[in-house]
Amino acid sequence: MPKKKDLFLVADFYCCYLLQSLAKQQSFYIGSTPDPIRRLRQHNGEIKGGAWRTKKDGCAPWKMVTIVYGFPSNIAALQFEHAFQHAHQTRHIPVATRISKSKVAGRSLAYKLGNIRLLLMAPFFARMNLKVQIFDRDAYEQWCANKFGARLPDFTFVDQGFAEMSEFLQYIKDKENAIFARLKELVVQGSHKCSVCSVEVDYTVVEEREVPPLVSVCYHAECLSVAHLTCLARKALVQEVEACNEAELAAGSQVLSRAQMFTKLRRTDLTQYSQASRNLLKERLEQGEEVSDAGFVNPVVPVKATCVECGRVLVWSAVVKNATRLRAYAVEPS
Repeated sequence: MPKKKDLFLVADFYCCYLLQSLAKQQSFYIGSTPDPIRRLRQHNGEIKGGAWRTKKDGCAPWKMVTIVYGFPSNIAALQFEHAFQHAHQTRHIPVATRISKSKVAGRSLAYKLGNIRLLLMAPFFARMNLKVQIFDRDAYEQWCANKFGARLPDFTFVDQGFAEMSEFLQYIKDKENAIFARLKELVVQGSHKCSVCSVEVDYTVVEEREVPPLVSVCYHAECLSVAHLTCLARKALVQEVEACNEAELAAGSQVLSRAQMFTKLRRTDLTQYSQASRNLLKERLEQGEEVSDAGFVNPVVPVKATCVECGRVLVWSAVVKNATRLRAYAVEPS
């Protein structure tokens, strides 16, 4: 049986945060951490640690304005942090839509919040189903005002319901643990049939040295649907690509020349797309086929799925997080 430490687990909690100086309202700091309460105390000099920039004369104390959370790993959070710190030049924000034109420009809170919106719309981050929690009333009002008119992806959760960060973190922990307890109870009951392929799924008879499959369990109350994660992902991706193609074709997507299509391909953020899709497109272009600009670079990670049993929407990041936790639970010694 593989050890739990050898299996990939989606991070319990990791966030990118925005601090604002109480003494100098135009001074901000961007960072990432799994423990925002401890990190804020470090920046304010209450405990050891913290960044040199937050210790500059006249800037402390700092307040937590907002956090972006739901990252699958600390690496993903660091990538968001770096892009946020360099919003004027990051590849995740197209030049045409940038609101920060240089390193020293855009130092107001409205610019910071606008850049968060732009990054959430970036293809690489949009598929992570990231969430935003705002702790400052003025920041929430400016977020809603949306000075730069930046859009948000579907299913982006934004909330301002907690004044204290400790209450918010406890709420998140309790909610996720309650859902996981129900899912755990379901999968240990014995055999289930995958709701997509109908093959048996049984975590109670995992063979020695066998890595259990990742399993999706519907997290909606009273639904008992179980499916292989790969089966549900495949089904969700087919539905997503079909919907995208129908929308683009209905909008009259144009037929592109080989030169135009290769230019489009080079300018596309391909970090979430399959090499097979790119190779297929290039082969068709090299054979001289005329192709439209709709649906050729297919995603490999869904944004959402639809439960086969209850028909309700499943946010993909939550599905994967629960699946990795269930697999780790299955290999724990009894």
